[in-house]
Formats: sequence, C-alpha cells, structure tokens
Amino acid sequence: MKNFRCERVADLITREISRILTQRISDPRLQQITITGTRVSRDIRMATVFYTVFTGEGNDPAVAISLDKAAGFIRRELGRTLELRYVPDLRFEYDVSLEHGNRIWSRLDALGNPAPDADPTASDDDPDQEHPADSFDDFDNEDILDDADSFDDEDDFDDE
Repeated sequence: MKNFRCERVADLITREISRILTQRISDPRLQQITITGTRVSRDIRMATVFYTVFTGEGNDPAVAISLDKAAGFIRRELGRTLELRYVPDLRFEYDVSLEHGNRIWSRLDALGNPAPDADPTASDDDPDQEHPADSFDDFDNEDILDDADSFDDEDDFDDE
C-alpha cells in the first residue's frame, strides 16, 4: 500500500527545491541542473532528491559537491516555506533515468522502429484510406433528438 502523504510531501519538496535553486542560489553550477524527483522515507526524516545536469556533462562531480554544500541552506529554506513538523535531511543523487531512456530509444531506432514523435494513426498502406473518426461528420443528431423526445411521456414511468 502506498503512503500518499509521503508522495505529497515528496512532490512539495521537489517543487520547493526547484524554486529555491532558481531564485535563491547564485552558484552557476547549480543553475544548470533540474530536479527530477524526490523520494521520501516513510517517517519523512530523509529525502533523496534526484537531479539531472543539462549541459551534456552527465554526472559532474563539481555539481554534486555544490549540492552537498548547499544542502543545509536548502533545508533551512524548506523549513521556512513548508509547514512540516520535521524537515527531512536531504541527500542528492544524480538521476540516470533520462540517460537510460535515451539509450533505449537509440537501440530501438537501430532496430528500425519508428521514432516516438511519429504519428501512430498514419498508415503506410493506403494514403486515401478514410480514418474511422472521419465518419462522425456524417452522423445525424436529429435522430437522437427524436428518440429522446419519446422518453418524455410520463405514461412510461408509472409508479404503481
């Protein structure tokens, strides 16, 4: 069973840390990261914050050191803005899920599968083939309205 309170607190921490990094911290190494998610322990005493670096450098150790140094300041700012009884300790981890997803897409492309932005409704067989949604244009609403009027008779709903 999922703990929805932990999920809500994790989402709140993710948003607030993103706001703190963009508005309150002036370290240029921390301006190039994005917070991708947070995982909070069941007792909300520890939060693991996942981040990515969008400069193409991958897991830059300088960014990790800067985040560890700023963790106290970020935690204090969270304490000022969040209405929690206890502000969790912060641990930052590099998020490898984007790199992993890119690796999977490149392998799928190598196999000849269509790109993810390709139109899934496009048909290579017959370009003149009509799409099923196009047949709704010929739909006559008058028939439905005529049928609906027949249900207005109170004789059909006698409560005996």
